[in-house]
Amino acid sequence: MLFPARSPRKFEYKPRYYDPEKEEQEAAEEKGEPRIKFRHLRRRGAVKKSSMRRSLLMLILVFFALWYLYDLAREAPIEVESIQLEDVSPEAKQP
Repeated sequence: MLFPARSPRKFEYKPRYYDPEKEEQEAAEEKGEPRIKFRHLRRRGAVKKSSMRRSLLMLILVFFALWYLYDLAREAPIEVESIQLEDVSPEAKQP
């Protein structure tokens, strides 16, 4: 061959972005501060408590909604007419 085969070019992309939490953590490690922040741990307990209350409230609302629907169904039963085979005609309209 007269010319050597060309090899594909390599893609060398290095993404650059700013992560403020990582920046703070690295700065704290350089100063010798502990990594654990106790303020965050206290907040998590409060979130779980409010989540539990919200779940309980939703459960109570669903219970009352089902109870209401049950009472409606008990007061006014739905009557269903049954279709007998004799009621259906075998002749179908053809266009």
